[in-house]
Amino acid sequence: MKILIADDDSVIRILLKRQLEAWGHEVRLAGDGEEALRMIEEDPSLDTLLVDWMMPGLDGLEVCRRTRLLNRGHYVFIVLMTSRSGKENFVAGMSAGADDFMTKPLDMEELLVRMHSAERLIHLQTEAQVQAAIAAKLRELDQLKSAFITMTSHELRSPLSLIFLNLEILFSLKAQQSQEVQEIVDGLSAAAQRLWRIVEEVLKASREDKYDKELQRECSDLGVLVHDTMSGVAPFAGLRSQRIQAEIEPNLPEISVDRGKISDALANLLMNAIKFTPDGRNIEVRVCREGSGAIRVSVKDPGIGISNADKPHMFERLFATLDVMHHSSGYYEFRKRGIGLGLAIVKDFVEMHGGTVGFESEEGRGSCFHFTLPVMPRSPDTQRPAVEGSSQHGETSSVDKAPEIASGGPE
Repeated sequence: MKILIADDDSVIRILLKRQLEAWGHEVRLAGDGEEALRMIEEDPSLDTLLVDWMMPGLDGLEVCRRTRLLNRGHYVFIVLMTSRSGKENFVAGMSAGADDFMTKPLDMEELLVRMHSAERLIHLQTEAQVQAAIAAKLRELDQLKSAFITMTSHELRSPLSLIFLNLEILFSLKAQQSQEVQEIVDGLSAAAQRLWRIVEEVLKASREDKYDKELQRECSDLGVLVHDTMSGVAPFAGLRSQRIQAEIEPNLPEISVDRGKISDALANLLMNAIKFTPDGRNIEVRVCREGSGAIRVSVKDPGIGISNADKPHMFERLFATLDVMHHSSGYYEFRKRGIGLGLAIVKDFVEMHGGTVGFESEEGRGSCFHFTLPVMPRSPDTQRPAVEGSSQHGETSSVDKAPEIASGGPE
């Protein structure tokens, strides 16, 4: 450490200096309070002060007080040296900013203990300041990142809207166009919709700190919600000649959830299953009780599975794969990967409801992703949505609808 000894007794100063330097410390000397304070102000690298209580001019208490008012950038450990004793003197010294006391005549073993205490405390305080500075910088960077993502995403929406408008016009003239032009328009439409989905996913991810304020819970039949979500992704399964089958346990309790967010979570799992399952295979959805207080939703596919290297990262934001050879952007095509937000959004949305997520997978033999939702008592003001159709509880159903021709606009 770099230590300042402030004492009007030159003998004490010399003895302390020799001993501290023998222990490996760097030592500076001051003969009174004014000189000590000036040296403290001029040298911000001082770590520890050994200050005599009684000195001409500024006494040790005043040196303590003024030192604590300085913006040092790091903590300074102060030891008051005094011949005084008594509780009231210790209270006065601590109130002035001292960390410890040594009673004169000084004992060198006691001094060694004080220096060890100083080193530990300075290290802890310095580490805490470093961590606080890092945390503050990370918060600042996160705010800048969120602002940039939000601004960029919103700016992208305007030209995309114009692109969709013109694509609608081209679609209306489709019969007048050659086959080649029609294929170009279809390709442009698919690319524009892909970009729109990426923008929407990025916006969802950038708002994660506000998710808890956005929950719109309503009393829901989870079976109906599952079938509605399956119907929404069925066209993509149809393009791959796949079937999505659902098995829903009968007499499930109604559950209070944000229907949109749980539907988004399930849709992301289903789209992943479609992308990583070979053509013509079946994907299974199962909804059942998990103990007495939760409902479990699982999506099982006979697809390519997940490597052991990828498994620890599956729910990380922006993680697509460690295998860059397999990273090819797509929405439903076999082995096409997105930008790595889908599973992170699943985890966020489920955990907002107090639920959990997980998966089991074996490379080459498929995967089963699942989440659980707690069954919460319905409050008097919980909305009960109008439900059309039947949940078909207790039956095994399948969805394999043919896809409709896209109009070119975002859905």
